[in-house]
Amino acid sequence: MPEIVPIMRNGLVLRLLGLLVTLAFTSCQREVPAPADITIKAEFRPTESLPAKPTFAQQAEAVRTGDSNTIRLDEALVTDQDLAQLEGLDDKLQRINLSHTELSDAALARLAKCTQLEQLRIASPRFTNEGLAALAEMPKLKYLHLIGAPLTDQALPNLKKLTGLSSLYLDGTEISLSGMRELSEALPDAHKHFDGGHFRDDPRADVHEK
Repeated sequence: MPEIVPIMRNGLVLRLLGLLVTLAFTSCQREVPAPADITIKAEFRPTESLPAKPTFAQQAEAVRTGDSNTIRLDEALVTDQDLAQLEGLDDKLQRINLSHTELSDAALARLAKCTQLEQLRIASPRFTNEGLAALAEMPKLKYLHLIGAPLTDQALPNLKKLTGLSSLYLDGTEISLSGMRELSEALPDAHKHFDGGHFRDDPRADVHEK
């Protein structure tokens, strides 16, 4: 009998240890609640629209009020009808730069009334050789750039009259290389570009005033 007590004690200890292991294992198997969903909300910033470019009429009004001396449109189509906005600008407008137009010879005649005009840059497929006669009526014209006009060597007489030019750019016309040589001789003081580059026979090829 004396030997039975230690055995019983050892058995009890083992049973207690087994129970503790079982409890520990069961605790580990309990479902661990998932963390609450975290939603990150990106700050919403509405796209800011770019400011609208001033129209021909708006720019003309700025010239009229003395806030500007220039009208420039790079994308908007300009037609002869738009030039009605030049009313009252004949002694104010100094520069006009229009990259997309359907202007005709009548527009050149209208612009010739702008006695302070120094720079004229216009792309138009409607100008004619004869219509360039109006350019000689612009007493202060110094910078002339014509783009995409179907001009030929028949335009040379009118262009040769523009002896006050500081620069002459002719891009996308039908004027010949020999015609440009004639112009170079007739207008020796004008820096010249021809079809996107310096005219190679221009003695002022390295002179850029504007």
